[in-house]
Amino acid sequence: SINSAPVLGILMIFAFIIISMIYKISIFLSLVVIIICILCAAIAGYSTGKTGINPMEIYAVISILVIAFLNRLLNGLKIGNSTFSTNITLLSLFFIACIVAVACGLAGDILNDFKSGFNMKVRPFDQFIGEVIGAAVSSAVITFLFFIFFNIYKNIGPKENSDLVVLQASIVASVIKGIPFIHLFWTGLLAGLILNMLNIPVLTFGIGIYLPFYLTLPVFIGGLLNSVSKKISEKFSSDALLFANGLMSGEAITGVILSIIAYVKLFI
Repeated sequence: SINSAPVLGILMIFAFIIISMIYKISIFLSLVVIIICILCAAIAGYSTGKTGINPMEIYAVISILVIAFLNRLLNGLKIGNSTFSTNITLLSLFFIACIVAVACGLAGDILNDFKSGFNMKVRPFDQFIGEVIGAAVSSAVITFLFFIFFNIYKNIGPKENSDLVVLQASIVASVIKGIPFIHLFWTGLLAGLILNMLNIPVLTFGIGIYLPFYLTLPVFIGGLLNSVSKKISEKFSSDALLFANGLMSGEAITGVILSIIAYVKLFI
């Protein structure tokens, strides 16, 4: 709205300055990062509402590809008597990808919550205040939990006998050094354009191909069960959906509790 425009403008300028100072990148690339965040966050909100899945690493990969391309294209470009410098390190590129991924994750979660709040007749302003408080608290809690995880699970990453396999993060890290199979990327891009022209849901189709089998199989089974439950009755389908949400929440909470117990035992 018009009233919120000055606030959004101030926040964008603040983000613009922070990105330029912390990551020591050019003003132009800082502006590009903000534009990528806005566009990817909008896509993330839409895709999360459509599929219920928010693949944040995809948006991180998109930001890496765009920034790396512009960095290679513009770095050393001579304009008159001056040379345009956009030199950016791999570490800064990774941090920028993290900014985009977090922004997309937050956007997808908030917009999905707003969709639920709309169905439950919750006032948007009240829900927005709750989302801001939740984002601030969860950022502190998640930082603490990451500290615990890295102390409990020493072997983290895409390795043999790894305690925690970080599949998405390994994909982002591999793209930073360059796409290993560029022809496959362009083939997928062309296939996405053709499927979109045929009015086939590209996002759902692509996520099914992208995610590993052990993740897509439960989603497929859940979709079948949801279809069967809807044929039984709407109330049964709603109860089954709440039960599934409880399973996912319970699994996450249980994992956190077990990790905290293991961390406390280190000092006993």
